[in-house]
Amino acid sequence: MTEMKVDNPKDLLLLLLYSPGQTRNVNEKIVGRTRLMKLMYLFYEELADHIRFSRGVDQSTYHTFRPFHFGPFSKEVYDDIQFLENINFVKEDSGEELSIAEFAEARLFYDEALVERLELDEAETYYLEPVFNLKEEGLKFTEKLYATLIDSDKKRLAEFKKTYNSLPLATLLRYVYSKYPESAVESKIRDAL
Repeated sequence: MTEMKVDNPKDLLLLLLYSPGQTRNVNEKIVGRTRLMKLMYLFYEELADHIRFSRGVDQSTYHTFRPFHFGPFSKEVYDDIQFLENINFVKEDSGEELSIAEFAEARLFYDEALVERLELDEAETYYLEPVFNLKEEGLKFTEKLYATLIDSDKKRLAEFKKTYNSLPLATLLRYVYSKYPESAVESKIRDAL
């Protein structure tokens, strides 16, 4: 049997999805495409180069981010999520209803003119956020991959997910925009934050 090791950006994405967070349960969901994108961006900026498993990944294969409408964006992350869905590792559920507070926060990030034309029920549907987590096959694979990490790296990964996945989206975006202003130069919402 071949020894498992973290050796590509898809593995990093799987580990982020698998890692426990605030709930301390593995496979803690990540809600929303924008959140997933910012978590992967922060993963590279703040974590990947500081833990042992990143040494097995050729940095030239990391996802490439560029400034876009909602801050740092990588088409490769979406492509990898799609690939992982196609091989039955990741599921993207249709969405999670937002609370009133989340709904109000979401208004900052989407076309306010459109929201104002919609009735509240339609607007709530408009703001359903996709939910990402691992399916059974992805869990089995990533559990083995996770087991190859040293304990301190598991702890760093869990702390990272606990810290950033639990933040309200506006807070997460403010943090990314203030710490990495070059990633927000194309943002349509930078001034709203």
